[in-house]
Amino acid sequence: MERLIETLGNGFYQLNKTKEDFFSLWVQTSEKRFIFFIVLSLAPIAFVTVLFVDFSFLLSGTAFKIMLFFLYLFLVFSLLVLIAGFYRGKAIKQIQSNGFEFRKLNLTKIDYTGLQLYEDEISDFQRLVLGREVSHKINFKLNTLSKQSANYRDLFTIFHIISPNGITSFATEEKKNFFHMLEDSFTMNENPINSKTLKSSFSAWKGDINSDKSEKAILRLKRLIGIE
Repeated sequence: MERLIETLGNGFYQLNKTKEDFFSLWVQTSEKRFIFFIVLSLAPIAFVTVLFVDFSFLLSGTAFKIMLFFLYLFLVFSLLVLIAGFYRGKAIKQIQSNGFEFRKLNLTKIDYTGLQLYEDEISDFQRLVLGREVSHKINFKLNTLSKQSANYRDLFTIFHIISPNGITSFATEEKKNFFHMLEDSFTMNENPINSKTLKSSFSAWKGDINSDKSEKAILRLKRLIGIE
């Protein structure tokens, strides 16, 4: 049973990863909606049971009604297993999440060449913008003026663009988590991210966010990540 639930959980997780269809979008947004969905799913079964089963078979021993009764029990049991698998899938997703939710991007419109991503880095970049942990750190090489070192400013700007409310208003804890996520997900020209440099660079970038230079960078990077 535990293995079945684990398998179903992985199945729900994979389904959610590949395409968030109507079921996942509507049901997962609210626990109340999920309960409502389950009630609606049970209603037809209950209706058929009430319509065809008067439970007198407990005394008369009618074979057909006994079969319907056990079929009903089987369907209810299967539904409970699916519910357990669904919640296990949500738990797996939470475990493998990077802790952030970003704007939904069209992954086919991203200019990976313009972002200077190698072929083996593309899948990890896609995982990252989908809110998941990377399998391997991405070597961030994108720069503007300097041809020797990657640009923290561009890295901040990318996440500022894809974050629903930007990253300039991050509170202390949010900023701390953001820095941890960057350190766990990127290297800068094959060098580990320096936490002290990261903090000072972020402060400098934030103070310059409304400048003409930053606005041009935002437009340039929006084109690269496929946002018009």
